[in-house]
Amino acid sequence: MTTTLSDLLKQTDITQITANPEDTVQHAANRMADSHIRALLVVRENTLCGIFTERDLVMHIAAQRDLDTPLAVVATKSVIEAQGDDSIEDAMRTMSRSNIHHLPVRDEGQILGIVSLRELVSAAYSEDEQQIEYLNQYIYGPC
Repeated sequence: MTTTLSDLLKQTDITQITANPEDTVQHAANRMADSHIRALLVVRENTLCGIFTERDLVMHIAAQRDLDTPLAVVATKSVIEAQGDDSIEDAMRTMSRSNIHHLPVRDEGQILGIVSLRELVSAAYSEDEQQIEYLNQYIYGPC
């Protein structure tokens, strides 16, 4: 059985952290550090306005810009999204082609959350282990 992104998000205990477009870079960086996350969605009234990642933060600091800058100015606005019924493999392919590490997931217009490449690799590995165990039992019988 193929796990969908909706299934994966339901299985995780991770609270999705979002920010408002008016929040500052400093505020977002603090929230990311406190929550041990590397990206957050910039959302206004369930509308995805962008994504703010560690990469955005580093580029902002490297340009010696003010940390009081609103996220609306610095967040990546052209956000690549996935659908809740997309498979883990489809999401990994999308992320690889787009050179991104975080992917917002939407279902019927609602933002479900965000998945990281690390979470997808872990889930794919777990699925592979289950498949190997099933095949071993099929070939060799129960141990």
